[in-house]
Amino acid sequence: MSDLKRKGLAFLLFALLSCLLWVFEAAAFSGSGSGTAGDPYIITTADQLNEVRNDLDAHYRLGADIDLDVTPYNTGQGWIAIGDSINPFTGTFDGNWHTIRNLYTTGGSYDYIGLFGVLGDPLDEAEPFVVKNLLLENVDVGSPYYSGGLAGMAFAGTVENCGVTGSVSGWTNVGGLIGMVSTKTEIRRCFMKGSVEGYDFVGGLVGAIYATSILNSYALADVEATTTACGGLAGYAHQLTVGDSYAAGAVTAPGGDAGGLIGKTGDDVTVVDSYYDADVSGVPDNGLGTPKGTSQMKTRSTYAGWDFDVVWAMGSNVNEGYPYLQWEENFMELGGGGGCSTGIPFPLFGLLLVPLALLSRKGKE
Repeated sequence: MSDLKRKGLAFLLFALLSCLLWVFEAAAFSGSGSGTAGDPYIITTADQLNEVRNDLDAHYRLGADIDLDVTPYNTGQGWIAIGDSINPFTGTFDGNWHTIRNLYTTGGSYDYIGLFGVLGDPLDEAEPFVVKNLLLENVDVGSPYYSGGLAGMAFAGTVENCGVTGSVSGWTNVGGLIGMVSTKTEIRRCFMKGSVEGYDFVGGLVGAIYATSILNSYALADVEATTTACGGLAGYAHQLTVGDSYAAGAVTAPGGDAGGLIGKTGDDVTVVDSYYDADVSGVPDNGLGTPKGTSQMKTRSTYAGWDFDVVWAMGSNVNEGYPYLQWEENFMELGGGGGCSTGIPFPLFGLLLVPLALLSRKGKE
């Protein structure tokens, strides 16, 4: 072999090795931890949050509040959702009572939009995802299909102690928390505050939901569908159990199938001890959830049987007087644990951020 050929081969091998090392380095997590259940990756920066997409079945925990109003996550189409229909997130994400602020995304040419694109694998229910203990504050999310503040779609897993404030919009399957939920996914102790709008299958918490449950959750949001299937908590439901939950906000759907709690249903929908504010919903009772007046919705005796020892709380100066989840108190203390530093109790502060999210989106367009 000539010297020229040897040099050429050596250069090619060096180039290939360099590329492999670059790919390995790019895919590695830059923070602490090993990604196991006992030693999760600890996320403290926006870039480390972005690295979650490199290992979709690992265990993660937030170690600090994260602000996504930084380049490149606040320009162009904004944040790119973690996980998609081919490679979903199947790991564990523990917010650890921290806040992710200012998530902005137009979705671009993608479907399944939110902090996560797709949670859970519909072909492998034995590997359920978990997302918990997380606040997403001041989101501005928009996508053609499957839009949610937390995720565009979820299969076979658990979402608990998660909240979203801000605005979510899209075409179909649009929810303040998750666009579409299916296949044995449990939603527990979650909320959305702000505004949600789309063409159809639009809900304050979830756009469309199948074979799942919503427990101890609420939506304090205005919800609008330009056609049909619109609800204060869920736009469309099939094989759903709702328990100890409520919705309070205006519901608009010119095409019909609108409900203060659930807009449209298929089969096997059970609603237990769950309510909606009939004074503000603006839609007639469809038999899904119990209608109450605003004053009743702000009276504890309305919620007989609800757990106010561990799960729920009420206060005239918090959540406009509607019930709130006790875990939200982790975000009400000034200067700690992802708490607000404005002196305004978090639930009211979150609602004040909604107009700011809308203005921010118009500015970026």
